[in-house]
Parts: sequence; C-alpha cells; structure tokens
Amino acid sequence: MIIIILLLTSLACISIEKIPDFILNGFRLADPTETPNPGSTPIIEPSATVDLYQILEQRAATSFQGTMHAMETEQVETLTQSALETKEAEALIYGVRPEKIICEGEYTTTVTNLDQPSEVCSFDVAFTLEFWNVGAKGGIDYGEATLYWSYVDFQWGSCSVDKMTDTTSIGEFSGGPDGKASVAWASIQISDGEKGSLTYDDENESAEGTCTIDNPAVFSGWSEP
Repeated sequence: MIIIILLLTSLACISIEKIPDFILNGFRLADPTETPNPGSTPIIEPSATVDLYQILEQRAATSFQGTMHAMETEQVETLTQSALETKEAEALIYGVRPEKIICEGEYTTTVTNLDQPSEVCSFDVAFTLEFWNVGAKGGIDYGEATLYWSYVDFQWGSCSVDKMTDTTSIGEFSGGPDGKASVAWASIQISDGEKGSLTYDDENESAEGTCTIDNPAVFSGWSEP
C-alpha cells in the first residue's frame, strides 16, 4: 500500500512539471520578478482586487460623508433662518419694526397785537417733526417726539422780521399711522402715516400747517387701531 502511494505521488509531481505555464499562470501567483511569456494569460494579482474594493469603499464613505454634511448644513441653515424669523417677529411692535420718522413742512403763524387788535402779522415758518412710528405705544424708549421750528422776532406795524431763532422743543408722540404728537405749544395730528397737520391756538396767536412724512412705509403692517 505504501509503495502504491509513493508511485502516485511521483506521477503527480511529474505531471505538474509538464503542465505548460500558460495554464498554471491562471491558477497560481506569479513571481513578481518573472517576465511573462508573450501571448500568455495576464496574471491577476489578488492585491489589485483588494485595492479596488478599498478604493470603492473609500469613495462610497466619502460620498456618504459629503451627503450627510450637506444635509446637516441645510438643517443648520433652516434652523438659523427659523431662528432669525422668530427673532424678527419678536422685535416687531404692533406689527412693525420701530423706526424713526421725519415729517417736514411749513406752518403759518398769525399774531395779533392785544393793545391794538387791528395790528395783525403773519409769518411762514418751516418746521420738522422727528418721532418713532410706534411712539408711546412701543414703550418709553419710543415715545419722544422732537419739533424743530423757528421763533420769530418782528416789528409791529410793519411786521418786518428782525430775527428767526432756530428752536428745538421736546414732546411725545402717541404712536401709529394716526397718532398724535404734542410738543410744547404745537399739536400735530398724523393721518394715514403720510401727513401731519399742525395746529395751535392762543389768545393772541394761532398757527396752522402741514408736513409730509418722508418714509410712510414704516407704518406698513401696523396692527393696532
């Protein structure tokens, strides 16, 4: 029995040695230093397949990471935008953002000499009212109104002007597109957030005039009557 096995082993070794390289090359690892015979079947190194899988896995991982990063960035941007919109809404007062307003115009003041009622003088005076759109409705920080006007020194009889002195008076604006400003001697009623009507009436003097608001859009969205 032992002799038979030895004979079979010898035959196997002899057979393998006689098998051409172009057959064996497809099933064995080639020597890296070996120069392949022309026309022989190319030897596929297992390491090349492994490297290819590694490259594909790396690319897939990179692509996945990029997708996740993009999704996270989009989510952060969405949350940020939502936070900004919430903050914006919280900053509104009666539906509008607090903003300064300028109303520029002119009034005519008429003065009567009480000692001689027949003596009456009239003067045109430019004025500017500066105030917040939300006014006192928005709190103490927004209630102040400032009136810029000129005090007139003149001569009775001829009604000639000697001097016009720039004057600043501080008062309060109630707030809103139909609010009212009360500043020193003047009362200025705002209408539709576009114009203001100045009035004043005293024993020997009266004044009437109008001003135009430079940026009526600041009242857009006002929600308080």
